Amino acid sequence: MVSGKIIPGGLTLFTGGAFVDQSRTMELKTRALPNQPGRSRDFNWMKSYIQMVIGQTQQHVLGWQRNGTFTEIQHSDLAAMNDRFSMSVGDEKLKKLAAALPRIYEEIRRRPRGTLMSLVCEKGVLSLRQRGAGAAHALPDVLLKPFEPSTF
Repeated sequence: MVSGKIIPGGLTLFTGGAFVDQSRTMELKTRALPNQPGRSRDFNWMKSYIQMVIGQTQQHVLGWQRNGTFTEIQHSDLAAMNDRFSMSVGDEKLKKLAAALPRIYEEIRRRPRGTLMSLVCEKGVLSLRQRGAGAAHALPDVLLKPFEPSTF
């Protein structure tokens, strides 16, 4: 029998699955086509771009549908989106964070299960620190409890 942990909001978490390399994932989005002629399509490309940079997701697929029937599929990749959006200081910082995330992930995986970690930025320097038992959390305990290793 498979059982899961129910967390606030009615979501059930199950452990399992397999590791999938980030290069094999894609961002999937769907949007409804406007029903009235002349109305523009509503899609926030910048929001998706930021999400792709942080997650290092290389592919983006956007499906446009009307009444549940897809009529147009748009494929984009991160390189094309980099060219599309001009680089600003914020984008450079975002790219630096995205580049650091795989290293942070690997460092956390090297630690024993249940080790508490914090990502801290002081004077422009980002560091990953191990927290001691009983250390204060940035979020309330009620929000963190469902994600504690013992609940999986």
